Amino acid sequence: GLWGPNIDFIIKDIPMCAGGSMCALKPAGSRVARNATALHAEATEEPRMSLALPYLKYPEQLDGWVGGEKGFDPMNITMALPVYWCREAELKHGRVCMLATVGWIATDSGLRFAGDMFQNVSTVEAHNKMLDAGV
Repeated sequence: GLWGPNIDFIIKDIPMCAGGSMCALKPAGSRVARNATALHAEATEEPRMSLALPYLKYPEQLDGWVGGEKGFDPMNITMALPVYWCREAELKHGRVCMLATVGWIATDSGLRFAGDMFQNVSTVEAHNKMLDAGV
């Protein structure tokens, strides 16, 4: 693949994925073939519109991916990046946000790092105090 080795050989051995609908597999055919087919379809018929944003065309790269049924890709990121890479990035960023939320709540609840420099710090000032301490 563009961002690393193809992982289809791993997925095909998972029994749950063998039948079809339990795993998010990319559609058969190459990206070039799908794009050529999409261009031909656009020239001959009305474009398929996104259900999420009805004024935008449906991103064909999302066909066959779980969550791609509604066609939400307003910036057409999947035109430039592989869908599996975008999905992994979304999961990573979501997990970082969850950790940040827990940290904010913990600081507001009174939990502090050991050391005098961290004891009288509000949530808003915590970042700058950590930088001042060299952490």
